[in-house]
Amino acid sequence: MKGTDNILAQGTPVVVFGAYPFGNSRPWFSLGKNQIALDISVQDLESVSTLYLPDIMQKQEKRDKIKK
Repeated sequence: MKGTDNILAQGTPVVVFGAYPFGNSRPWFSLGKNQIALDISVQDLESVSTLYLPDIMQKQEKRDKIKK
């Protein structure tokens, strides 16, 4: 694509946050022993998602208009 002017609608938003522990064991390996090892608290999730929510909602409204 030449630029964002060719994009009709954005897809499912993905927000990646946190720090990856390079040099340490992979955190997902601990899920076999501790099923909640990678759980994220509601407060942590809300604190990150609220930063992006206005942009996500704006793009969702644009996508909804295209579907109709």
